[in-house]
Amino acid sequence: MLDTQAFGDYLQNIGLKQFVGVPCSYLAPLINYAINENAFIMANNEGDAVAIASGISLANVQDSKDNQASNYGVVLMQNSGLSNALSPLTSLNYTFKIPILGFVSLRGERDEEGKNIDEPQHELLGVITDKLLHTCKIKYAILDSHMQSAKNQVQEALKILKTKQSFFFIIRDKT
Repeated sequence: MLDTQAFGDYLQNIGLKQFVGVPCSYLAPLINYAINENAFIMANNEGDAVAIASGISLANVQDSKDNQASNYGVVLMQNSGLSNALSPLTSLNYTFKIPILGFVSLRGERDEEGKNIDEPQHELLGVITDKLLHTCKIKYAILDSHMQSAKNQVQEALKILKTKQSFFFIIRDKT
């Protein structure tokens, strides 16, 4: 399990300073971190969160050759709300090349036997979260629960963001 304080501090230290989202039990530690840092904007829904994070990116991102994140907007949501976020992700971010970094929980994950180990309402999105991101041409990765690996993944995500594409991390339970 990641140390949320250390991971949040890392994100802020590399320039990922403003978080937008909606409640999610899997992401509650990161949301609480952002709230405690006065760096969280609560959105009404996931689509609004994407739009606000996009505004943050537009207001702050500058062409930079260093490794700073230049304060891209960061969105936090559960996968049940990903369908709500698809409209701005496809018609705003994709069309106008506005990069945001996303963290989306993986509710409805399957066990080794392929059975849903979560609430029934999360079953379908547990199967299609990665497929939705892929279909929308959003690069993604499952966030590793080991700090150094997660930091390396964030650095790779920054490379994608600098090409004016969004990147999402899928967050499994207890990451």
